[in-house]
Amino acid sequence: MPSGVPSSAKPSTTLSRTSCRPSRDVLRLSAPPSILDTLLAPLLGAFQASYPNVRVRVFVTDRYVDLIAEGIDLVFRYGALSDSSLVARKILTYRHQLVASPAYLEKVKAPRCPGDLLDHKLLAFSHWRPDNSWTFWHQNGKDQETLSFEPYLSMNDYAGVAAALLAGIGIGDLPPVVQPELIRDGRLVEVMPEWHFRAFDLSVVHLSIRHISRPVRLFKELAVQMPPALFPGLPV
Repeated sequence: MPSGVPSSAKPSTTLSRTSCRPSRDVLRLSAPPSILDTLLAPLLGAFQASYPNVRVRVFVTDRYVDLIAEGIDLVFRYGALSDSSLVARKILTYRHQLVASPAYLEKVKAPRCPGDLLDHKLLAFSHWRPDNSWTFWHQNGKDQETLSFEPYLSMNDYAGVAAALLAGIGIGDLPPVVQPELIRDGRLVEVMPEWHFRAFDLSVVHLSIRHISRPVRLFKELAVQMPPALFPGLPV
């Protein structure tokens, strides 16, 4: 190029690798915060170690995510699908556990049935609701009881609930994928083990289209393979 041409008109030779990366190499995920540390972080580490050229964007939220409107490729979702335009692949099945610290249980009379819980300080995951309810099924497969209560402490973060339970504040429910070492090490113990919460599925969900992108397909395969090894012996 002639030297008289302004430098601003010269073609740039310093384009970033990111600007040249095709959009198909971006994976957009959404997941609830309860699985962020123990499930999603190991999955992302393994995925990006195997596919370092794929950029990943994660939207962490407890609310319902519209995959089309919000441009999400793959979402982690609990329960059954109500939308036939989506495809779900189950990765885990588990139930929450009612737990407390040994220190708390040493100070009180341990509950033996759901009604006894009303004599205790109850901790719950909640989005600012004034009251909560828990439904229990007995291990005999016949009896069922629903308990309505106003929590002594509620918050919309299971990690915070776990910390409060560990501090001996009261009794509450935890998913076994949140800090599973607390129960494994005996720092929290299950209360009323013969009464159970309902089990449900955790799935990865994507749009029902004939051809999904390669990053989505690869991450989905990894999300199906890894969780059973990360969480052996989940309560169901």
